[in-house]
Amino acid sequence: MQLFENAYKKALNTNKKTFSPNFLDPQVFYFPDETSDPILLPSITSQILNDIQNINQIESESNKTRIWNYVITGPILKKDSHPQSAIIIKLQINPTNLDDVIKEKILQYISQINNRLAINTQHPIIYLPTIRQIEIEKLNGAYQPFYQKWIKLPDFLEESFKKTIEHIAEIKPKKSKQTLLKGLRKLERI
Repeated sequence: MQLFENAYKKALNTNKKTFSPNFLDPQVFYFPDETSDPILLPSITSQILNDIQNINQIESESNKTRIWNYVITGPILKKDSHPQSAIIIKLQINPTNLDDVIKEKILQYISQINNRLAINTQHPIIYLPTIRQIEIEKLNGAYQPFYQKWIKLPDFLEESFKKTIEHIAEIKPKKSKQTLLKGLRKLERI
């Protein structure tokens, strides 16, 4: 049993991610624990969600589905980003019943809130609206603030995670002198 516990503890320790919590700006992201993916700070999340809600309310109070999808991307998701790197949020706008007046109101509001600094940081928030579907696979990384989930990890985090997986695959289990058959024979003798 001791042998199994040692192997189990070793496997748990080698499965931890090998990237440092300081790879992403700590004024924007935090790591809940050593093995978790980084999460956007709650103050910045609430600022973004409030902006999205205000954009949705431009048309009317009853129709709050103008923005279908949105993700954080851009230079803020690069390794060791600059203290003034932009937080880019791609917005997928619902094109149903989208006339020129509504478009103009949405674009005016977005131009008003663009380049505002995220709370307690020097990072400007930039909203990029589009009616096309957001192509996640072409982005460096994509984070969904509402669900607080990574849709696509930034490239440097994925590389680090792949290296960890490869390292685990390279570890070959040691052959134990104790085998199940030997253990059963000892039990039969008792």
